Amino acid sequence: MPLLAAAARKHGAKIQFLGVDVLDGRNGAIGFLRTYGVPYPSLFDPAGDLANAIGLLGPPGTFFYAADGSLVTTVPGQLTSTSLEQGLASISG
Repeated sequence: MPLLAAAARKHGAKIQFLGVDVLDGRNGAIGFLRTYGVPYPSLFDPAGDLANAIGLLGPPGTFFYAADGSLVTTVPGQLTSTSLEQGLASISG
């Protein structure tokens, strides 16, 4: 989460970030977002319906979409600074 929050602060004017909180309690999710200073919106998906619809095999996972809404790449599991930069580069052209 710290990597995504920092990337959103750095690239937020050019790239839209959106979080999805899966299978978590609402209060815990809000506390988590506040702890890391997450500057982007996050959807609450307590039953995992959205996660299932987009193909998330298990949290965490990061999905990179092009401006036209097409899925470009995914990073299953924990994000690293390298995988984040590669994902961002893949949608930046």
